[in-house]
Amino acid sequence: MSARTSVLALILAAACEGKPPERFVQHAPVLAALRLRVPVDAVTAYEVVLDRWYIATPSDLAIVDVPPAAALASPDALRHVLEVERRTTASIESRESLSDGYATTIVVHAAASERVTVVVRQLGNRWVRCIGPLQLCKSLKRG
Repeated sequence: MSARTSVLALILAAACEGKPPERFVQHAPVLAALRLRVPVDAVTAYEVVLDRWYIATPSDLAIVDVPPAAALASPDALRHVLEVERRTTASIESRESLSDGYATTIVVHAAASERVTVVVRQLGNRWVRCIGPLQLCKSLKRG
């Protein structure tokens, strides 16, 4: 942190009675300690800024992130979010209960139908979403 940034942070803290404004509070990444069982040929990368894992194999890609909790409440809530994000309709093709969440495959109806497989699991007090191949996403484990 530069001297100028440090001074600005101190001024902001003083102006806020010793507490920095909420937008300046850095929260610990939720997924930094996540442990995954991945195929031997998989490559993993963690993106600190977005608190997101990327898991790539020669044929697949999975993304693990922490979206708003309301989007993960149920497969139906997840379907609705996909419909809004992509401005189209979607239907649930399959659902599976897991001990700590659920897995679902959603068909997004657009010019070309797309199947989106999502596994939602609870890690501690946070819910995480994995978009990608079912078996890879089901291997999520707490670190």
